[in-house]
Amino acid sequence: MNLRYALLPVLFVSLVAGLVFGQQASYIPLQVDYALFKADSNRCFMEVYLSFYQKNMRYVASDSGFQARFTTRIEIYDGDSLLLAQDKNFVDQVPSMAQITPGRQFLDMYAYKVRQGDYRVRLIVKDLEGQRQGEFEFTPVVHPYPTDRFSISDLQLCTRIMPARGTGRFSKGRFQVIPNPSGIYGVKLPVIYYYAEVYNLAPPGEKGTYTVEAYVTDMEGNEIRRFPAKTYSKKGKDAAIIGGYNIVTLEGKPYNFHLQVRDDDTGELVQKTRRFLMFKHADQFASVTISDFYQQLRLYYQSQPEEKLDEEFNYARYVATDAEKKVWESLNREGKIDFLIDFWKRRDTNPETPENEYRQEYLTLVYYANEHFTIKNKPGWESDRGRVLLTYGRPDQIDRNVSRSNMKPYEVWHYNRLEEGVVFVFADFTGFGDYQLVHSSYSKEVHHPEWEQYLEDSRFPENPTIQDNGGD
Repeated sequence: MNLRYALLPVLFVSLVAGLVFGQQASYIPLQVDYALFKADSNRCFMEVYLSFYQKNMRYVASDSGFQARFTTRIEIYDGDSLLLAQDKNFVDQVPSMAQITPGRQFLDMYAYKVRQGDYRVRLIVKDLEGQRQGEFEFTPVVHPYPTDRFSISDLQLCTRIMPARGTGRFSKGRFQVIPNPSGIYGVKLPVIYYYAEVYNLAPPGEKGTYTVEAYVTDMEGNEIRRFPAKTYSKKGKDAAIIGGYNIVTLEGKPYNFHLQVRDDDTGELVQKTRRFLMFKHADQFASVTISDFYQQLRLYYQSQPEEKLDEEFNYARYVATDAEKKVWESLNREGKIDFLIDFWKRRDTNPETPENEYRQEYLTLVYYANEHFTIKNKPGWESDRGRVLLTYGRPDQIDRNVSRSNMKPYEVWHYNRLEEGVVFVFADFTGFGDYQLVHSSYSKEVHHPEWEQYLEDSRFPENPTIQDNGGD
């Protein structure tokens, strides 16, 4: 996504770093999940579930107490083509800030009919008061459910299921099905509720029933608990599968929840699996200690696929040493979890607080770079501006050339804390917002003091020299 600046009748626009990057002062962590259900012979219902802790929003004084204003946006892409975009505006009003407890969440759901295909779904939340933002992206693959074969929908994990009072966004038939996008359970959420649908049950025969059974395994596939099977009479060819089990005695770690349904007339068996996380803490949402923070970070990593661990380390390659990069390539999944925790812990700028401010700031800048510096298929964190931002942090000042007709657009980033003051010059040779680093006065970067003449000539040497001033 390109950041476009309006042409101004002045040569330069100068902004301090707090204004330059104020639009992404803090990242809002989002919990997102989705499930597919049968719509018709050609389409599926895709339900997308979103939640985030409202303590991450900024509440300001209002006539009746305090309020937060925020927007949510969902975008669905087929390849690079935007198929759908939907925006929602919200105002959360509370009489007292005491009501914004650590565990209070905003929860919403989107539902659409979609045809077979590979999609990319992007969710964005913007805090209009605090200028915070969060983003989550996933890539669902949609296949219509068969019309002539016993099958089961996706398995939706829930915080609770209760009789519906009228209709609402979480209504499914006679029930209100409240999703749990995070998949986290614990002392305050001790019951794992679930919802699924089965399709094309055989016509009632001698038995005329179907049987539902659920069990839990650890991440190594060992069965930890099996719940009693339940048998139901058939009332049609399709059926909703709803239930819940108390899991509070499970140890705090990730698990898989398995749901299987057997058509008792044919013996056919279908099943689905979902990962969930059991978080065992005296108070799941209490203020955490330093050790609690890293325990939670470990549980988070354990709940993620290995590709997400690789993605986070790739983001951090600009600040990783060659030795660390070499070690990473030799690690298995558990080793990568240990490595990431130690990697961020050693870089924590304030180790006495129960958070890792360095990791939070670094990932915030990754998000900013991807949001503002991405060009076509090249993510912003891999661009020259993204690399400099992630390597050296927020600049103290940015000068932007936005109006000289005889010169390519360029930016000058100032870092007063490096070598008593240095600059980085980025130029857009193509006119499409792809700014390349053409010069820096920092001893460790490309050095080309005659950069201005090449911007006027619209050409630049392929191999600019590196100035060596004795830096490491």
